Amino acid sequence: MNKLTSVLFSVLILMVVIVPNSVSASQSSWVYSDEMTSSRAAFGVATVNGNIYLIGGQNSSALNKVEIYNSNTKKWTTKASMTTARAAFGTAVVNGKIYTIGGYSGDAVNLSGGSHLSTVEEYDPINDVWTTKASLPVARSWTNAVAYKGKIYVFGGLTASSNATNILDIYDTTNDTWSSETMPMALHSPSSVVANDKIYLIGGDTGYHQQNTFWEYDPTTNTWDQKLSMNTPRDSLSTIYSGGKIYAIGGISGGSITNVVEQYDFKTDTWTTGPNLNLPRWGSEAALVGGKITVFGGGTTFSNFTLTSETLTVNETPASPFHLVATPGDSMNKLTWESATGSTSYTVKRSTSPGGPYTDITSVTGNSYIDNSVTNGTTYYYVITATNTAGESANSNEASATPQGPFEQPETGRAILVVTLNTGLEKEFDLSMEEINSFISWYEVRAAGTGTASFTIDKHDNNKGPFKSRKDYLVFDKILTFEVNEYEVAE
Repeated sequence: MNKLTSVLFSVLILMVVIVPNSVSASQSSWVYSDEMTSSRAAFGVATVNGNIYLIGGQNSSALNKVEIYNSNTKKWTTKASMTTARAAFGTAVVNGKIYTIGGYSGDAVNLSGGSHLSTVEEYDPINDVWTTKASLPVARSWTNAVAYKGKIYVFGGLTASSNATNILDIYDTTNDTWSSETMPMALHSPSSVVANDKIYLIGGDTGYHQQNTFWEYDPTTNTWDQKLSMNTPRDSLSTIYSGGKIYAIGGISGGSITNVVEQYDFKTDTWTTGPNLNLPRWGSEAALVGGKITVFGGGTTFSNFTLTSETLTVNETPASPFHLVATPGDSMNKLTWESATGSTSYTVKRSTSPGGPYTDITSVTGNSYIDNSVTNGTTYYYVITATNTAGESANSNEASATPQGPFEQPETGRAILVVTLNTGLEKEFDLSMEEINSFISWYEVRAAGTGTASFTIDKHDNNKGPFKSRKDYLVFDKILTFEVNEYEVAE
């Protein structure tokens, strides 16, 4: 049955099933947190600069109100309303701006008193202004949207015929244009997250049955891969990715409203249940700020909407390392990067192609590494990830380097080596080319972070005076620059 029939049927035979929590001593539980100012379900949520925006949704009818929750001050503030009241729509954030897409303009639960929408609005949090953008190609509600690399992907939904669709519409926020693809199956009321450079589509309803499906979508290749299914089929759920896990929260399952929470662990490829919500709810939305997942509002029945919220403390993966720099040397590349907040170690990844795929080559605790397993003349591409007990961060920026052997000067002949120290003092040496090349090799190795701190130059018979020998020790840190002036030796 379609969404409308399913909802009406569920109102008649509604069962609210509370599954007890089964939480280990090491696992936190959901606790009730700050209430919303008004009850609602099927709304949009967006997080920008640590602030959580709750947008539109439904109570007795569709809403256009916008509120912002500051998790530090624990205060709610009302912001400029959307132009169009709507519920059951897609929401995504790109470059600090919030987009609301499609939805239903009336009673979205019973699909009455309104229409499916194609309108798209962009909200600028800095200026508190809404702007109308290019419309969704196919009007629909009970869809889901997620942002990935400057584009917004809008999955499925209910069309004007109130049937589930397999349309995937893609919005280019830069050009304000739409393109379309298809999904493997028609769905309404799914949920989605971005993780590990892929989009994951979870649950939903075909119009006849709630689904426990778990799809991986690669936006780069436009390919789908079905992953291990959830234990609990459901639609109208909320999802969050944190600490290497996807949390699937609440929703409607088999005509009942559920409090079940499942966690998918990417490392073990398993779904586990718990900790479960205190209150079964559907059409709620979740946000992650400061290592805490908060689930807001939703419906406790199909006609009663709650203003309660619940919070679960989780371990957050560290931020990505940044400012990765690769410096080439002779048969080596030196990598340095800025430390990532919350990290305990770093994984160095390498490829011989820009953009990967990358292979893990080592794990270190510091913020530098010398890669000696390289071939001169080959360009290597690197990224770094940060790791802690919660999981692994996204990749750092990519940096590349091409190691090169030392410049081969001819071994015959001589040259004047002029070394300028950081004090401004110049030291001049008359040396063989063999000695010059030895000095240059030492300097390059030392510049890459290895080798001795000083280089010894034999003055030979130059100004030897009464001494048996004279040697000059050049300290690397004291050298500002040097030049080599080669000359021909007369036969």
